[in-house]
Amino acid sequence: MAKKPDPTAVDALVTNALLTLATADGPRRLVGRGDHPVLFAGKTGANKEALDRIQDAAVPLVAVEGKAKAESVRLTEAGFTRVLPHLPDERVGPLAKQVAAVLATAARLAFIRGVVSRTRAAAPELLPLVQETEAALEGENTARLAATVARRERDRAEEAAIVEILAALRRIGVSRLAALRQEYDIEGGSAADLPTIALHTREPLPQKPDMQAALLTPDTPEEKGFRREVIRRLAAQWREAIDAKRDDAVAFMEAGIGNVRGVRQIGTPGETARFDGEFYDADEGVSTGTPVRVVRPGWVIDEDDDRQHVILKAKVAR
Repeated sequence: MAKKPDPTAVDALVTNALLTLATADGPRRLVGRGDHPVLFAGKTGANKEALDRIQDAAVPLVAVEGKAKAESVRLTEAGFTRVLPHLPDERVGPLAKQVAAVLATAARLAFIRGVVSRTRAAAPELLPLVQETEAALEGENTARLAATVARRERDRAEEAAIVEILAALRRIGVSRLAALRQEYDIEGGSAADLPTIALHTREPLPQKPDMQAALLTPDTPEEKGFRREVIRRLAAQWREAIDAKRDDAVAFMEAGIGNVRGVRQIGTPGETARFDGEFYDADEGVSTGTPVRVVRPGWVIDEDDDRQHVILKAKVAR
């Protein structure tokens, strides 16, 4: 069994390597052949233990830079702290400046504060770096403030545009409904028999007891066909409103369609159902009975003869 290296010897190797790196006039590499002098003569015995400590993944004492023959190492903040008690005061400032330069802003300022509190002689060397950091922070603050002001202005413009869009959509919805009523009149119906559609609500409107028009109580095949056509047009308008995300238009179109006797909705958004090609439509192939999620409801008419006529299939996804 190989003899375990003396911990004291390993500590001495680590300290000596860090001190050599801290006081070197040029780059150093840890071990092996390359362009720069090495800190360790080999990778076995006590040297291996020392290398493991210096390169500890949790708290590395050095950071590797470059590759292959050009590889070198520099002290990390932890490595600087480890070697600081062994450094002469005149070396603390220049070395601390090198270490601080690669730290994030908050960590850099905390590091400099700690160095200056322990070694006043380092202050002149670190002052320019602190001033550079201060100027950079001022620039970041100014840029962040400008970005906040610009974002708020965009938000206000978007809010104003949304208000105008919603008002326009309400006007468009009213205009479309009026056009449908006129079209129904032209086809021979009476607009007075149609349900009054209320805006800003998804609540179903009560049925009028005297609704006997063909749209609501069709008796002949022609009347049933006419009702299907009217509902089909309304459903198409409803689908367009959903695609355009016009919530107000969707609300009153749903209220209008849902108040026609015999018409019911197929599914609700987010509901889980088992796929049936007669009532559901999917972008990808789905086998009958497969669980699916309803993305957009559909519409179906229950005829008096117990038959169902699908006006618009519900859109589903797996």
